[in-house]
Amino acid sequence: MEYIETNEIHLHTRVEGDQNNPLIILLHGFPEFMKGWEKEVMPLVDAGYYVLVPDLRGYNLSSKPRGKKNYHMSLLIADIVGLIKWSGREKAIIAGHDWGGFIAWGFALMHPSKVEKLIIVNAPHPGVMAEFLKTNEEQQKKSSYIRRFQLPFLPEFILKRKDYTNMVRSLKHSSIKGTFSEEDIMEYKEAWKNSSLSGMLNYYRANSLASDSPPQRVKVQTLVIWGRNDNFLMPELAEASWKMCPEGSKVEYVEDATHWVLHEKPNEIIKLILDFL
Repeated sequence: MEYIETNEIHLHTRVEGDQNNPLIILLHGFPEFMKGWEKEVMPLVDAGYYVLVPDLRGYNLSSKPRGKKNYHMSLLIADIVGLIKWSGREKAIIAGHDWGGFIAWGFALMHPSKVEKLIIVNAPHPGVMAEFLKTNEEQQKKSSYIRRFQLPFLPEFILKRKDYTNMVRSLKHSSIKGTFSEEDIMEYKEAWKNSSLSGMLNYYRANSLASDSPPQRVKVQTLVIWGRNDNFLMPELAEASWKMCPEGSKVEYVEDATHWVLHEKPNEIIKLILDFL
């Protein structure tokens, strides 16, 4: 593990593989930490990649700046710029799930020259998400929790009470039965105790998913992977997001998988990623 200094903070980062190999950075989502990608790390190393997996700011053992202004997307993107600089590279393959996916999309839009290829797992293009939230009632219902997360103080209380019971319930009820073992849950609880719940929630508070601007097209080849039975995001978001990407991009649905497809179908995920790369 490394504590990598970037953008005036430190990111607790798992570093694996030969540093001379192509670089891939794996970004987790809410409410996970680097464990979100744990089943994919060593297969990527074995396939010849140099892998960085950070705890994002606010999470687990990374820095936890206070105030929602410190969780604006521009800063989350700048954190990843610093990881690439630390590695001594000019660019990287960027992969992200959930909020990590939103950061990955934003990174590719803001710094296309720093992205070798983009890999997205169950995270819509931000412009596509904004359009669905304006026009699609089903997605509006699926995203109703976001408004609750944006309230002050109360979400922290609800998520933390009774030893994170509600967070555990959400993971278990929205995934295939048996996906998260009791050992996994203990690791998550330890990470949540180390994290700033306010920091985690500030991703929602500091970054509006609504926008009146037309979606920007991505300039780098992108693989969109989607667990079709996602409780929070419609599968139609995947193809709509893929259409915002250049020639050579792909969208792949993983059947019988949920939002937590990285945990449920790691072998399929690795095959899709390696075939794309």
